[in-house]
Amino acid sequence: MNEPLPTSPPPPEGFEEEECDVLYDVDLTGNITMVHFFNQELAQKLGYGEREIVGRNVADFLVDAQTVAGIEHFGQLYASEKAFRATGRKLHLKNGEILSAESYLMPLYDFSGKMIGHRGMEFFKLDEPPQ
Repeated sequence: MNEPLPTSPPPPEGFEEEECDVLYDVDLTGNITMVHFFNQELAQKLGYGEREIVGRNVADFLVDAQTVAGIEHFGQLYASEKAFRATGRKLHLKNGEILSAESYLMPLYDFSGKMIGHRGMEFFKLDEPPQ
């Protein structure tokens, strides 16, 4: 009997994929493998284009003090295979300024049901001035 493959859970209420600033996939080592959507207003503010972030590690964008927390978030996600919200994230802009963000991270599976990474939805606080 064929069992359905695991799928990423839908975003929680208040998190709509259509409203996120960046929708991307990350492998188990933390490298961004694909960008599904990148808000162009945000791309200008960040200073990075879509092609510049694919292949880079998520930790490259986290403020130093949050790199450990970011790695712990991935560990938590991969151990539990349950989606969760990461709040209070601080990410580097290309010009060195820092922007606040909130993320929703969901497990990502291959066709055999094996977890291969995660899908991230980033919601940047564009109304806050960069630090």
